Amino acid sequence: MKNSNNNILIFGDLMIDEYWYSNVTRISPEAPVPIAHINHNEIRLGGAANVANNLSAFGSKIELCGIVGKDTAAKILKDMCIELNIIPRFITVPEIPTTKKLRIVSSGHHMMRCDFEGTFTGSLIKLINFNEMILSSKIIVFSDYHKGALNNITEMLKICKSHNKISIVDPKSENLSDYQYAYILKPNYKEFRKLFKCKINETEIILTLLNKYQIEHLIVTCGSEGVMYFDRSVGQNKIEAIPVEVYDVTGAGDTFNAALTYAIICKNE
Repeated sequence: MKNSNNNILIFGDLMIDEYWYSNVTRISPEAPVPIAHINHNEIRLGGAANVANNLSAFGSKIELCGIVGKDTAAKILKDMCIELNIIPRFITVPEIPTTKKLRIVSSGHHMMRCDFEGTFTGSLIKLINFNEMILSSKIIVFSDYHKGALNNITEMLKICKSHNKISIVDPKSENLSDYQYAYILKPNYKEFRKLFKCKINETEIILTLLNKYQIEHLIVTCGSEGVMYFDRSVGQNKIEAIPVEVYDVTGAGDTFNAALTYAIICKNE
């Protein structure tokens, strides 16, 4: 990277996505459920770590900060990040497990998902020197999965704005006020409806709320319908999508978030 403007700092809920791939050929005699014969497994970075993974693939310099437990999953997560040249700034909280989502897959279909997780109720910003951490990065990414790492995101966003940082937020809360001061807010359509309590074509309401909460840009991903973009000063615009057929949409929002972040990096070089 040429300068600190290209360094990216990611805060959010860290996860491991584990997949068990199987064949199903019969029903259990014990209960009316399929018997999955496991062939192999795969472990991937999930949540905020998936955003970091995608940005690392683009060649970006990444620091990743979030909450992990004192367990094997945390070690796996850290080792995978280091292997991908992602700098882990993890905070260990022994009382909760590192979030893991286990998916059992057969013939390309998700049969079941098992979640291993706990919710952090404390304040990440009190466990780190947030002001100092963000100084070396122009772009700060927040990946919210409502697991507790971003309990104080409003305060974080206010600090980012005071330091003239570009903050990009993938939200999960249903309270728009939580994301006050965000430079870019990027919900999917379902999240947008919960946050704004209006339809996507009610531009006047949307722009009024963006002004009220000092959110500069709103980008709403609408699946095969494309992307809706709203700017406090300019108004709205729609970007059409090219539909492709996929069987697994897990992490699609993270991938979009990473691509958006990388595009902003390129623009600011």
